[in-house]
Amino acid sequence: MKLLSTILTSLALALFAHSAVAVGKGPSAGKAAGANANGAVTTLTPVTFTITALQCPSLPAGTVLQGSGELRTIVNTHNAVHGITRQTTTVQAKGSATDQAGNTYVWVYTNQLNETNTAPSADWYGTDIDHFSLAGSGPAHINANFVADSHHDTAYSFFYLTPRSVVGDPIDFATIAPHCDPL
Repeated sequence: MKLLSTILTSLALALFAHSAVAVGKGPSAGKAAGANANGAVTTLTPVTFTITALQCPSLPAGTVLQGSGELRTIVNTHNAVHGITRQTTTVQAKGSATDQAGNTYVWVYTNQLNETNTAPSADWYGTDIDHFSLAGSGPAHINANFVADSHHDTAYSFFYLTPRSVVGDPIDFATIAPHCDPL
């Protein structure tokens, strides 16, 4: 498990450092940067979050983290043969956070959702790889990630994740509510 966590952390940091992108949980609102030459659509969105020790058990008691940053989402869709559509949604975010004592932190978030849909079904099936890390001058440190099978409809009226590997209590998989992964 520790090796998987190290591999996922390294992958997330490499993606972040090379301006690659990772995955989001559904479409996000923001300013569209538009389609690139390959047809991928990019969206930039400011994000803010609060994480408390009540929500994330790996934080010291009484901790309240306030974070902000920018999230970049890239959606790349390809129509394949036999009515199969393949879509990769990649998300990368970074920013800063402050705790209740004024300590400062930096954080990174990556997510990649690789999925397929076969017409005429509106259901999508795939794999979601998600990672959130926070480190800084104070006592709060977070390393939360998962790899999960995903299933949702085109409108995201439902979104199910069946975990294959989990580190650091990122979310509640039954409700998709954030625990130590606020994005």
